[in-house]
Amino acid sequence: MNRVCKFPLRRVLRWLRHPVSAVLAFVLLAGSASATVSTRQAVPELSAAAVAAFADGRLPVAMREGKIPGAVLVVVRGDRVVFQKSYGFANLENREPVSTSNTLFRVASISKILTAAAVLQLAQTHLLSLHRNVNRYLTGFRIAPAFGAPITLFDLLTHSSGFDVCPLNYAARTAAQKLSLRHYLAEFQPVRVRPPGVFSGYDNYGYALAGYLVQKASGIPFPQYVQERLLQPLDMDHSSFSPDAALRRKLATGYWLEDGTLRPYRPAHVNIIPAAGLCSTAADMSQFLMALLTNQRPDGSPAFPASVMRGLETQQFAFNPEVPGRCYGFDEIDLEGRPVLRQSGQWPGFNSLLLLFPRQHCGLFIAYNRCDQLLLGRQISRLFVEQFLPPKRVVAGAEPLPLPARDELGPLCGYYLSVRFPQDSPDLGVPPGLAVTKGPAGQLEIGGRPFREIQPLVFEPFGRGGIAGHRVAFRLGQDGHVADLITGGGAFRRVPWSETQQGRRWLMRAATLVFLSVVVVWPIGLVIRLIGANTAPRPARSGANRPQVRLSWAARGAAFAACALALWFEAALALTELRLHPFADFYGLPASIRSLMGVLPLLMVLTVSLVVFSIAAWRNRLWSLARRLHYSLIPAALALFLYVFYCQHLLFVIFSGPGLI
Repeated sequence: MNRVCKFPLRRVLRWLRHPVSAVLAFVLLAGSASATVSTRQAVPELSAAAVAAFADGRLPVAMREGKIPGAVLVVVRGDRVVFQKSYGFANLENREPVSTSNTLFRVASISKILTAAAVLQLAQTHLLSLHRNVNRYLTGFRIAPAFGAPITLFDLLTHSSGFDVCPLNYAARTAAQKLSLRHYLAEFQPVRVRPPGVFSGYDNYGYALAGYLVQKASGIPFPQYVQERLLQPLDMDHSSFSPDAALRRKLATGYWLEDGTLRPYRPAHVNIIPAAGLCSTAADMSQFLMALLTNQRPDGSPAFPASVMRGLETQQFAFNPEVPGRCYGFDEIDLEGRPVLRQSGQWPGFNSLLLLFPRQHCGLFIAYNRCDQLLLGRQISRLFVEQFLPPKRVVAGAEPLPLPARDELGPLCGYYLSVRFPQDSPDLGVPPGLAVTKGPAGQLEIGGRPFREIQPLVFEPFGRGGIAGHRVAFRLGQDGHVADLITGGGAFRRVPWSETQQGRRWLMRAATLVFLSVVVVWPIGLVIRLIGANTAPRPARSGANRPQVRLSWAARGAAFAACALALWFEAALALTELRLHPFADFYGLPASIRSLMGVLPLLMVLTVSLVVFSIAAWRNRLWSLARRLHYSLIPAALALFLYVFYCQHLLFVIFSGPGLI
């Protein structure tokens, strides 16, 4: 047995002594090793040539398909700009090309990163405290008390303060209409709809307030503070929260699409400057990305104190450790299986996206001058990470077996609406929602996708060959019932079916059918009865039934007027909303919408009168049973119709103060 084992070994050793054999063996081993490496991680190198080929092959095509006038793309690795290029036009009318160094884009909510950095700078010098009641810094106005808990800067920077969303008056159309930061914060303070720290819900007002506290603590106007302490040291000379006339001339023209044609926006004047006021170029944003990745200024000195860097790039708040949370200024997300720090920006005429990949020491920035097209940034970032960055974890092989289904999935099932839309403020649109149901196999389905439970009230999607991640968690309310759904894309509050987009549509359709049955069918029936009355002898009417005849005509007249008014209102509102450009509510509730809402109180009065007429019709046995039942449907339909606008907080908007104008 020993001879059998030793004989091949001796022959191999003797063969390897020959130089040619040794070279062949080395090549075979190297090839095997490289094959193993390429099998494990077939990811192209993040080189300038590779990124240029990717960008030039993808971005122009996506821009044509999405009708994007102009765009810039920046990719940074460590202290090196890997790629930086502009595409398309900054102004279609003058055919002015986009420039990476001279064309400014409004980067909107990317401003929040700099606002957070400014707060953290002052916290490090003890001029501000992250855990102190913000009312201690305020004079002239106060944050309204609620829930027995004060709001702190920590709550503001992590979007966990509990303010309702109210997008009205984020901007002004003219410089004369622009509000000071203090005036905006005092005049348009949203309602607090939940205690601080419950979960994180995107909050522009909170970041505007945080920037105002920077101004109060430093004694310097917020735009000036950021310019002197953050932008200038990073050589971001073409960036500003308050651009002067020279910089404003370099600002790209923002567009939106109407009837297939790109329409230019008039430049907006920002009221919520710390939350969305930054204008910047691609070249300046590359400097910013390198500073975030290396914590170095162009001269080699530290860009930020260590505590600032920790705050910006370390998770500060998470409802559940299994669900992505918030840093100061950044959101944590799971992008195609890759952990990412993200901040996106959307403003009238502009879209932008900044991604930081700390593990790969890499960053990406994209901006373009069209506001109503979100797909470009999402598509390019998704394709970029798929091509250049290895995933965190991949579910390989056969479909994983889900954990045993919960015996009590019923309490989780229901409808959930995004908290990024108003809960107690006027809302022109219908917020996106998620339907949570029990699937045919007994598993939980969220938005039609199967999920399995990995921890109590924590679920993750599963499927064949998919990428793991995107976990969600349910939150229980004080009464022990499921109140909210927390996802990596934001929080969703549980609502009745009638408040969902689908529910509102069905309520409106049902009410509209009843209105049409009155406005269309009644006149036809009246004509038929009149024709029949002319051909048949009229019965004699006693004086006793004359009051009932008058009551009958008054009841029908009021019903016809109410239904006709409701149908007119529905059509007028639909046409008015079609004519509104995106972000119309940024300048206050549109006057056309506000004037239309004056019809709703009149419909309420008519609804009450129809209820009275309906009761009288049943007591006096007017008409036939079928007609009385149909008449009773009319005030019910009007009540459903008004309920939809009550859910949107538009029912009594004409009686509100001038703050909504």
